[in-house]
Amino acid sequence: MAEVESILAGPEYFFCQREHCTLRRSVCVARQQANLEKPRLTTTPFPGCENCLQGEEVWKSTMENIRRPKRGPGARDLRCQQYEECLSEAAEKDWKSFNCQSCPLFTKAPPEEKKENTRVCECGRPTIHPNSPYCGRCLAEKSKQARLNKKSTPPTMKTPPEQPQPSRPGPKPGKVITIDFQAYPEVLASLERVAHNEVRPLEAQILFVIKVYVEKVQAA
Repeated sequence: MAEVESILAGPEYFFCQREHCTLRRSVCVARQQANLEKPRLTTTPFPGCENCLQGEEVWKSTMENIRRPKRGPGARDLRCQQYEECLSEAAEKDWKSFNCQSCPLFTKAPPEEKKENTRVCECGRPTIHPNSPYCGRCLAEKSKQARLNKKSTPPTMKTPPEQPQPSRPGPKPGKVITIDFQAYPEVLASLERVAHNEVRPLEAQILFVIKVYVEKVQAA
């Protein structure tokens, strides 16, 4: 009897205040782990261990002695409850990387379940993917047909859109004067020669002569 009491008083056991009994620390940790890993929309395996402060202390002290992160690249268990603690330890020790492969808490992520492809192509064969409407043969034929259609279609030349020509403003009403030089052909010939020598249009040369004459009359 004394031997049993000495064992129960050892570091591997503790007195659980919720269950009112002596438990192994590993049992307490296993219950909390089962509660954390429960699937969604299911009942908790051990409801009496939920939100237990004493259990959290047991968890931390036990995990602190068990977890063993290793320096260097490798696989990590991102779902582990001690991942943040190991991450902090790696930062404090200035590790460039660490892995969880040598840790007894390390568990590999379960492989993703492949969805069974039940979709059928129009030809009756299964499609290459659940999100694709074609099988491999039909997809290759459609790609080949698209390339042939592209080669047989002549390229169309794009004609640039016509740019609207700027409209020249017409003369204002009452501002146009027509000069008849039929009775004075020599005057018209003289104006044409002067306009040619001074590199001016004939109309501008006539206006210039009129302007000079008006200025002389006003100055007299």
